[in-house]
Amino acid sequence: MLLKTFNFIKVDSTNNIASKIINQEKSKAGIVVSQIQTNGRGTKGRNWVSLKHNLFISIFFRINRELVNTDKLSLLNPKILKKILGKYTLEKIIIKHPNDLLVRNSKICGILQEVINHKNKSYLIIGIGLNSLRYAYNNNFRSISLKKISNKMVSNERLIEEIKKAYEILIRNINKLNFFQLITKIK
Repeated sequence: MLLKTFNFIKVDSTNNIASKIINQEKSKAGIVVSQIQTNGRGTKGRNWVSLKHNLFISIFFRINRELVNTDKLSLLNPKILKKILGKYTLEKIIIKHPNDLLVRNSKICGILQEVINHKNKSYLIIGIGLNSLRYAYNNNFRSISLKKISNKMVSNERLIEEIKKAYEILIRNINKLNFFQLITKIK
């Protein structure tokens, strides 16, 4: 299944927009991309600091809750992103359970997974905030950007394409694979 791309200049939250697209029945699977996010969300009601020019996306698709264990899938999301980001840096990327990626003990990526229901169907939304070009200076937490640690030039467009391809493969195989086997294969 191919993910339909929805591009925006400015949104409050890519996860909110994905939810609206689902509820308006514009697509069963897609990727929301925005250049600016004014009210990014993290887990437990925390805010995601969304600096302009970083990467803000949400992937959404229909799931069968009887076949798909969303808790196990939430463990797979950071592994997918770690593998992609690992192509651009020699630095060690650590998964901070359940949904953050760290480099040098500093946050580079956050993931917010949500399940919504629409007309008796379940949809998974995976929001990804990645400090691709800039990072916030904050006393409460340390952050870093991919640009700062990268050994290669990388664009948001290229990252989006790689993430999109990885999730299209996952969606095509989601009901066929044993998630435990899949999670152990991705390092």
